[in-house]
Amino acid sequence: MPDRSLGSLTPKFRKCVNAFIRSLEAAGIPVADSTRDKRLQKAEFGVLITETFRSVERQNELYDQGGVTRVRGGGSYHNYGCAVDVAITHGDPETGECVIDWTPRPVYVFAVHEQATKHGLSWIFGWDELHFRPAGKLLAECRAEYEKWQARKASKTEMAKRFKTARVTAKKASVRLREARTVPEGGSKLKLRRQNVEKRKGEKG
Repeated sequence: MPDRSLGSLTPKFRKCVNAFIRSLEAAGIPVADSTRDKRLQKAEFGVLITETFRSVERQNELYDQGGVTRVRGGGSYHNYGCAVDVAITHGDPETGECVIDWTPRPVYVFAVHEQATKHGLSWIFGWDELHFRPAGKLLAECRAEYEKWQARKASKTEMAKRFKTARVTAKKASVRLREARTVPEGGSKLKLRRQNVEKRKGEKG
């Protein structure tokens, strides 16, 4: 299944796409990532987000199908979170469903392009005019930006894991300290500690 999440786009490109979407909606053109969206089902002219990030494996699958993409995995802006595909739709008044226009009216395509250019997006004339990517940015630049973004995310995840481990360790140390300080009359710290360990085992069991 295609990824339609804007969260899968690199932060810089996502900012451009969000601005693009806001411009479309300000112009009265609803935008959604599902044909089940009621606004698209009712609109004479809407925009459906069909794909954002695309894995290398999916890229190769589409390439092998023929007629979908011209590049193999690793050669698409989609592979680095720097592309978004959309489709023009209209609502069917009889069925109430959202219908994709595979041969959209040029005036609708122009309206989408008009908003895209305002926010630094470009497309491929004559081949994939509803595939948008950062204007003037090379694929290698997008790849480098994507890799840095993934590295930052991995670093934050690792830091979060270490913080969680530190909290658990501190909590256990706090429990042991309380146990050591609470000694019943006539008892011993070692005896009390053993009793608490047995008690916790019994609770888990």
